[in-house]
Amino acid sequence: MKKVLISTLLLFGLSMNVFGQKHPPAPPHPSKNELINLKAKELDKKYNTEKKLIMNHPLATKQMKKIR
Repeated sequence: MKKVLISTLLLFGLSMNVFGQKHPPAPPHPSKNELINLKAKELDKKYNTEKKLIMNHPLATKQMKKIR
């Protein structure tokens, strides 16, 4: 009787330990088109900020500013 009680408690304890270690499901991965769009937006933003910095530089020529 004592062995049965110990084995059931041990089994119950191990099963509780396993259930406690379950991880939440991983978030869904973005599709290829979504990744491409995100990267394009990121590059456009970077390009525009760099262009602004260049155009506001004191050595930027009038011809460079016309190209805008």
